[in-house]
Amino acid sequence: MGGTSFASSLTPSELESNKANLDALQQSTAEWIRVERTIKEEEDRGRQQLNQLKHLKDVVQSQKDRWKQEALALKASASKADEERKRLLEMQVGHKRSREKALVQLKTLESQLRGLKAMAPQPLLKELAVSFLKLERPFKEKDWLDRYQACMTILQATHAFHRRYSVAQHDVSIEEQKAQAGTVLYIGLSNAYFISVDGKNAAIGRPNSKGWVWTGAKGHLNSIQEAIALAEGKSLDFELANLPVEVQP
Repeated sequence: MGGTSFASSLTPSELESNKANLDALQQSTAEWIRVERTIKEEEDRGRQQLNQLKHLKDVVQSQKDRWKQEALALKASASKADEERKRLLEMQVGHKRSREKALVQLKTLESQLRGLKAMAPQPLLKELAVSFLKLERPFKEKDWLDRYQACMTILQATHAFHRRYSVAQHDVSIEEQKAQAGTVLYIGLSNAYFISVDGKNAAIGRPNSKGWVWTGAKGHLNSIQEAIALAEGKSLDFELANLPVEVQP
């Protein structure tokens, strides 16, 4: 009742003023609510953007750490590759030097073997004809293996010949006379004994740097004949043959 009396006591002008004030208050309140809502939305958006920035920072940092590790790994790999490359280059240089040294030694060996060719008896020369022919060809590095095998064949065959008795049929020139056909018994590469086909002439052979030198030995004809017969298996009379031996001074 009191409120009705109070309201009715207001003048229309006052009522209009109060209504205007109330509308202004409601508008201000609505504006304040809108501003507060906008502020909250901006804060939420800011927090969201901040979280995204933090996440982006973590991703960038993670990538940075990974790239750093990869860079260190690449550096270590490059360093290892450099060391391996250096080792391979050193090995290559070593192999090149070894090859050059081996080729020099091979050429020296060939020269020595060609010098010994004159001292080789005829049956051994016949056996090694192909190998000596290979050494007569111009030296080419690409043929080193073939030439090396030829040298080994000559050395092995020469060593084997020197360790055995060998009987061969070929001509011999005794003391620079006319060559005679006959049979030769080689005692390795140190001494040789010759009997002519007619059985009338005998000789002792010794090698030198120019070849084999034959010296007449008619006084030992029987002993040489017996020795050759034993070597050929034509005689079973195993007696010691008294062969002359020449020893180099």
